Amino acid sequence: MSTTDMCFMTATELARRIRAKELSAREVMEAHLTQIERVNPTVNAIVTLLPERAMAGARAADEALAMVLLWAHYTACPSPTRISS
Repeated sequence: MSTTDMCFMTATELARRIRAKELSAREVMEAHLTQIERVNPTVNAIVTLLPERAMAGARAADEALAMVLLWAHYTACPSPTRISS
């Protein structure tokens, strides 16, 4: 998949692919930053670009998703429960 393809997907599709681990938030952010770098000189739509902050947010999102998936894996394991009356 090209970086341009990612830039024209819907947010819903991107989120689905990130949850399915088909893409990472970092890959999506890198694709969008590349697209901005490519077209912004012509369209002049971005006044202040903070790529380091954007990538830090993408890294945090990937880490948070990994923790949620790890937690879901452990909490989905059956465990014995004693019920006393």
